[in-house]
Amino acid sequence: MSTRIISKSTLLPLAVVLGSGLASTAAAQDADERIGGSDQPFYSGTSFISVDPGLDNLDAAYGLAQTVGIRVPGVSWLGFELDLGFTLFGGENSGSTTTAGGGGGGGGLIGGGGGDEQQNTTSSDDDFQAITYGLFSAFRTPGRFFVGTRLGVAGFSTNIEELDEDNTGFAYSLQAGYRWSEASHNLIQFEYLEYDNDVEYMAITAYYAID
Repeated sequence: MSTRIISKSTLLPLAVVLGSGLASTAAAQDADERIGGSDQPFYSGTSFISVDPGLDNLDAAYGLAQTVGIRVPGVSWLGFELDLGFTLFGGENSGSTTTAGGGGGGGGLIGGGGGDEQQNTTSSDDDFQAITYGLFSAFRTPGRFFVGTRLGVAGFSTNIEELDEDNTGFAYSLQAGYRWSEASHNLIQFEYLEYDNDVEYMAITAYYAID
């Protein structure tokens, strides 16, 4: 039976690598723990937004939104936020359509009655435009990378008559993003929200603390 002896020249590099790994892990954990430690209470955000009306003859509209928020002192993962946005590039209208083979039927969300095929369209000839708004409680997990949600009241006003119903009510969103500094609200995130009438809202937002 032979005994294998590990020399000091072998142990030293292993110890250096192990120590470096532990130090990096500890530094990352320490950095995560410092996030939010010196937060200012107020923050703001600017978003590039997409609003999809969910109608067959209307494209999504694109625009900008602004958010102002206040965090709960000592609680970096909770804030309260007010949103206001507007579309700059309207959703193109491809023209009102009728149901294939349809009989009489008016211009509602659904095309004329009596046909073999139903289409979810608007009778308007206008491009889709919207003003969005919301008041939320915002929850985001700690750490550099995070997921979160916003719960509150959200809605929009629009020039499309068929979308005027059920356009304001309780809403929640799904979020994921990254914090680039120790301030908990210096971050960039992607968000998805669906209104009560199935209109879809998506946003890419850069948040920043207000000194």
